[in-house]
Amino acid sequence: SEVAVDISNNKIYLTNLRSMNNLGSNYVSVIDGSTNKVVDNINVISLPVGIAVNPNNNKVYVTNQDSNYVSVIDGSTNKVVDNIKVGNSPIGIAIDPQEGWIYVTNKKTNYVSVIDGSTNKVVDNIKVGNSPTNIAVDPISKEIYVANSRSNSISTIDATTDYIITDLGISIIPVNAGYVFCNGKQISDRDYIRYHIATVVRCEASANGGYTFNSWSIGPKNSSSNPITTFEISSYGTLSANFKPSWSCLQTHGNIIS
Repeated sequence: SEVAVDISNNKIYLTNLRSMNNLGSNYVSVIDGSTNKVVDNINVISLPVGIAVNPNNNKVYVTNQDSNYVSVIDGSTNKVVDNIKVGNSPIGIAIDPQEGWIYVTNKKTNYVSVIDGSTNKVVDNIKVGNSPTNIAVDPISKEIYVANSRSNSISTIDATTDYIITDLGISIIPVNAGYVFCNGKQISDRDYIRYHIATVVRCEASANGGYTFNSWSIGPKNSSSNPITTFEISSYGTLSANFKPSWSCLQTHGNIIS
């Protein structure tokens, strides 16, 4: 069971997965927040799991795992006013109340359905990791976070484009030995830049005085010794630009030591 709160109307909504009474398990309980009493039970379709409230339109959205639908409840009447077909085994649900978008994880089809709250229509399906379950929306950053239970990962979605995004970190070794530009933007040591998945990135390394570029490396693996590298973003990672002291620098230090 999951719980959602309508702060504006002081109501609590609870999905009931299992029940021992004659109501079965296909309903949502409505609790009056001022009395903590159940004031209604609303029948939905089959095995309600996730639930979310949009306080801006007084609508409640419920995922029905066994029927592959999202039920829409009018909070003013406690009546189901629509059922929206989504993917296979919908579990989690989250809302961006400012924009009116509803996001639903579909556990068995590995994508997130995007519903337009003004029409109750699915307008996009976003491929994520394996067995997505929980989901949350940051209405300020316009980013959506999806927990993928079988791939042990979190997918981050840019809500303005519906694209999966990830971070590319940059490491400069040694520190201050040079600098890196990726797609025209300078990235400092231990900083990162965010890209859509499948973006083609071109990074160029330049050495500071006393150093020359040696190689790129991703994790423990060395890659090209070319100071310009181009690749397609597929997941989070750190790209290291490795520099080495130049021969002239070593000679200078040698003369000083002698």
